[in-house]
Amino acid sequence: MVPNPDLLNQMARVFKALAEPARLRLLYELQQQPACVIDLAQTLGMGQPNVSRHLQVLSEAGLISGARDGIRTYYRMSSGVASELCRFVCAEIVRNAQATSAKYLAGDGQPVSVRRDEEWGSAGERSVDEQS
Repeated sequence: MVPNPDLLNQMARVFKALAEPARLRLLYELQQQPACVIDLAQTLGMGQPNVSRHLQVLSEAGLISGARDGIRTYYRMSSGVASELCRFVCAEIVRNAQATSAKYLAGDGQPVSVRRDEEWGSAGERSVDEQS
């Protein structure tokens, strides 16, 4: 059974929002604590207009929400969906990296190192770096 077209459109918005590394960095920061545009821009070394644009995309995808506090809006994660999805993807990257490493070790003896990443609150892996 094919899902409802509206559901597919919402899913596409979520995946599109998660497809940008800068937005993933913003989600990570918001997972730690609510923050305003100024704080996020300073922490991530990004311009305020750029941060605002990314926050808008995340908000439209339903991944974050904002609450006014005086002249500032503080953003927070709307639910744990983005975190859970990132944990799942990180775990999958780990499995693929381990399989790749085993192939290299079995084949030409060139190992692949995998760096640990605790950012998403799990024992997932972050990236694969081939060693020469």
